[in-house]
Amino acid sequence: MLFIKRFYYYYLLKRYAIKHELWMESTEDIQLLRGLDTMEKTRLRELSSLFIYYTIHDQEYPALPSII
Repeated sequence: MLFIKRFYYYYLLKRYAIKHELWMESTEDIQLLRGLDTMEKTRLRELSSLFIYYTIHDQEYPALPSII
């Protein structure tokens, strides 16, 4: 089961990841992130991409049915 979950996350990250240029532009001025190493920044970007994907795709917008 863990294999399927990891494969699904890998698929989502390949398809819906935040673009590198946008990520760098958005995070370069945040003091808190300057102390993170490369692996931590990569993991933060992955988790942020998944958060955005699930926020957008899994929510229902009952007030806006004609827009979505």
